[in-house]
Amino acid sequence: MDIPVFVYGTLMGNLNGNDGEFQHPCSTVKEYYKGFQSFYPFLKETEVEDVGSEVIEGELWLINEDSFKSIDRYEGYPELFTRKMIEVEFENTKTDAWCYFLV
Repeated sequence: MDIPVFVYGTLMGNLNGNDGEFQHPCSTVKEYYKGFQSFYPFLKETEVEDVGSEVIEGELWLINEDSFKSIDRYEGYPELFTRKMIEVEFENTKTDAWCYFLV
């Protein structure tokens, strides 16, 4: 089963060596706050969209269950990052995908 994942940081380009099929460059429909912890980017949901939040550019990938588990470990899920289904868009098309957020 293919699992849609939106990536916006260190996983962009090659999913950190995990198996997956690149679909499209895309962006979030909703605005989020993007920050950095050391060299690692993170997203946080914001209460007010005009306080440092922005539409996030990234990539949409389809991955299998094994890659999903591997990326969970890489992201420190669920202790460091959590994941949520969000809406992303590309070429006038909207779809849902998993995305990682800092806890």
